[in-house]
Amino acid sequence: MKQESRARCLALLILMLSISLPALALDYPHDSSNNLGCDSCHYVYGDEQSHLPPWTSHVPQDIDDTQFNTLCWSCHNDIEAPYVKTHSSLNLSDKYGDMDGDSQPGWSMECRVCHNPHQQKQLKTFKSQSYLYQGTSATVSETAITCENAGWTTNAYAGLVVVPNVSRNMYNYKIVSNTSDTLTILGPVNLAKVNVGDTFAIVYGKLVYSSLKTPNSGSKKVKFFRQSGSNSYSDGNGTYDGICEACHTQTIFHKNNVAGDHTHNAAVNCMICHPHSEGFKGIGCDTCHGYPPVVNTATGGPDGLVNDPDVTGSLKAGAHDKHVNTKQYLCSLCHWNSAGSGPEHNNGDPLSISMGFNLFGGKYLGGIYDGQAGINYDSSEVNTTVMNSGSMTCDNIYCHGKLPNGTEWGGGNATSPSWDGTVTCSSCHDSGGLTSNLSGKHPKHTDAARHGFDCERCHTQTADGSTAIKNQPYHVNDNIDVIFSEGGSFSSGTKACTSNYCHSDARGGAPNVAVAFDDSTTMECDSCHKGRTGLDTLEMSSNGHDKLVSSSWVRQYPCHYCHEATVDT
Repeated sequence: MKQESRARCLALLILMLSISLPALALDYPHDSSNNLGCDSCHYVYGDEQSHLPPWTSHVPQDIDDTQFNTLCWSCHNDIEAPYVKTHSSLNLSDKYGDMDGDSQPGWSMECRVCHNPHQQKQLKTFKSQSYLYQGTSATVSETAITCENAGWTTNAYAGLVVVPNVSRNMYNYKIVSNTSDTLTILGPVNLAKVNVGDTFAIVYGKLVYSSLKTPNSGSKKVKFFRQSGSNSYSDGNGTYDGICEACHTQTIFHKNNVAGDHTHNAAVNCMICHPHSEGFKGIGCDTCHGYPPVVNTATGGPDGLVNDPDVTGSLKAGAHDKHVNTKQYLCSLCHWNSAGSGPEHNNGDPLSISMGFNLFGGKYLGGIYDGQAGINYDSSEVNTTVMNSGSMTCDNIYCHGKLPNGTEWGGGNATSPSWDGTVTCSSCHDSGGLTSNLSGKHPKHTDAARHGFDCERCHTQTADGSTAIKNQPYHVNDNIDVIFSEGGSFSSGTKACTSNYCHSDARGGAPNVAVAFDDSTTMECDSCHKGRTGLDTLEMSSNGHDKLVSSSWVRQYPCHYCHEATVDT
């Protein structure tokens, strides 16, 4: 029986090896139409990792140079197939952290993260939902399908994929071109699997998975049926299942949750400005100027000031780097109606710099900007005042401690910072202490002779000590983020601390009196600690306190006798 079993296995192996390997490949483009088969990518007779060909094993030169990417680039070399860069910190930015989870500097998404090399998974998973066109074939040949009265725009489907018989969707082919009623196909179409009168379908066909294993959000469904419109890259419809938005958690636009701006070029082909050939790095905005400008020269993108279609005369990149790269503010916050495709963008003769403050969804409109002397500025938001007397300062701006109506809110001492200067914590907030202008109980909490708390104690996600910002998204975000380093909570309604050690009886119990941060109540010792109610009665009885102060002792000990460093008499 063992010999018979071996013989059957050997016969099966011989049969498999006798089959033309290209015929085993599945969906276009990795099929016989491009002379590709299993043995094009798999070393089927060896024991290499995942049966990869031995020649793909190499010493990587950078984080993108992986064994699997090398295999893809062996064909995607701009000769046999278009060359594309991977989505990685090498091609974009390392500010998003360790997105690939390998605890190494930088991040890199391999080609196989988004692409299934074997199958059109969008078609296989979503079937008719993914169809761009569905019809009935009038004629079928190895290289063409006709559909009567289709009314197609010439070459509207060139480069896409046709399924000649939707009941056999594993047989699909590239559309080379089309007329109003005929698809010319890169065949040969397997005529044993299709007949005249069968239902055919046209799909986008980019070998994209229908579910992605994202770096930070687990498995996410993806619907990618077309270049633009619904179920495209990022259509802004609130389901966050576009191929671009499925992974994003730290970008400014189109995150995979409600955060961020989902209106930015929604349902537009993202690759117009973020081509795959550049690893999806934005190239649209940095053609005429830096994105953002970070050098003081009018040299255009990717870093310089405007030079196309003409220079504006500006010689100062100022704090663009801090606002855009560090704070991740949108250009439109300060250039409302001007940034990108806004009506005030690239207008006027001579060119002017359009300033318009529109913060936090229109909550704070307007402010004042005094720019460089001799440069033309215009206001792109009706509440924004612009000048060019040369101080290069912002004023009446929420971000720098002053509301558009002129009210100061941050207790700071420099609410009109220079665009070309630097700011520190004390530029917008004073340094605390009993004479502090900071709100509520800040003076008492920060006074060195009292508590001497640093900012981080109550704003642990925002401040690093009292001298630097720890976490930019928690700073200047239209919220006062009270998050205690030692636990507890703060009610934004009552302005009272709850469940935190500082306002407890030091033994896990609640204080006698709940004091709001912004009221005028003065806290006494017995606000938190139980105290004497009579000569011989002490409510605080732990550890023999009641005995120590009782008249039955020779003397009654005041608190400072044992806690001299803490309290006075």
